[in-house]
Amino acid sequence: MVLYIVSYKNAEIVEKAVDDNKQAVLERKVDNNFCLSTFIKQQLTDFQPIDTLIIDLSALENADEEIIKALSTFRMLYDKAKIIFIAEAREEGDPLLSEVFNMGIYNILAGNMDTDRLYDELNYCLSKGKTYRESLVFKNKQEVKVADQPIHKEKIIIKSEIKPAVNKTFIGFSGTQHRIGVTHFSIVCANYLKNQGFKVALIELNNSCFRHIKEAFDAESGNEYFKINQVDYYPDFNFDNITTVLNKKYNFVLIDFGLYTPDNAIEFNRCAIPIILTGSKPWETEYLNNIFERVPEADLFEYSFVFNFTSDKEFDEIKKEMEPLNKIFFAEYNPDPFNPDKTNCLKQIFKGYIPETITNEKNFDIKEQIKKWGSFLLKSKK
Repeated sequence: MVLYIVSYKNAEIVEKAVDDNKQAVLERKVDNNFCLSTFIKQQLTDFQPIDTLIIDLSALENADEEIIKALSTFRMLYDKAKIIFIAEAREEGDPLLSEVFNMGIYNILAGNMDTDRLYDELNYCLSKGKTYRESLVFKNKQEVKVADQPIHKEKIIIKSEIKPAVNKTFIGFSGTQHRIGVTHFSIVCANYLKNQGFKVALIELNNSCFRHIKEAFDAESGNEYFKINQVDYYPDFNFDNITTVLNKKYNFVLIDFGLYTPDNAIEFNRCAIPIILTGSKPWETEYLNNIFERVPEADLFEYSFVFNFTSDKEFDEIKKEMEPLNKIFFAEYNPDPFNPDKTNCLKQIFKGYIPETITNEKNFDIKEQIKKWGSFLLKSKK
């Protein structure tokens, strides 16, 4: 399904290219003063059927910063959707196009184009799609300044650590059966990431455990969430209100989906790290088999499977039985989820996100790092 937002000038060409590629249209917006940021914010949860989003810059009234922020918000929830960005008034080296490219959007149509060329480019993007190499001309070191909204993942060198810059990375937790430990493990992960220096939100769907937690602790409370150990907890969350979370400065947004069901599979699959909690006992494996029977193989390879309450001697056998799936982890026993003192499993799951210690501190030259990393070094450690 295609959603396109185009100017009156380009509407006929875009429609022809979409029709010729036999793409079904979910919605079309033809305007010369369209507010993309408001549209994305209000309709964010209604874009599930979209495979392709076409945006014509000449149709928008927004400033560059607003466009980048709107695209970033869309991609955080719909990272598998193709985005085609038409910007006839911009050229190679333009800061906006550089930011669009850095977001992983390679279907960029820029520069002066007659109708035939615009159609050919659109047809190519719809049918095949541009590669990184084909769009490399738009890569540029200039940046559009967007407050509290880093668009791409870089590494920031801070003192003796290399710390990834992470912005609103979604992590989902689902269980193969009730009472398998989804809420407990999600709280462990939230506190682990918080201890690594990240700002973390934990969202609860489909149950009311968080309200009991709030009653048991002297929790600092806001209108939508409460806080324990510097982690923000959102109880009984309505996913339609996700923009309220996206507008805050979180590095990680963890979602407790509870029991895995087809109803929550779409949102669960959008998470950067979708985690399935399961058990290894004979009476528990049938629930895991149910997941294998109803989940497409491609999705299974994206899932991280965490086995709870499993003895060390079973690890190798379980890994062998789970082949060719290779994201298999075993949760350590941790009775207090607010103090994750055993972290070997978590280090493996979140490898690439947690800081890396620089061992050769003698050779660390801050002046050289400033030359190399530029403005990234100016960001403070979160």
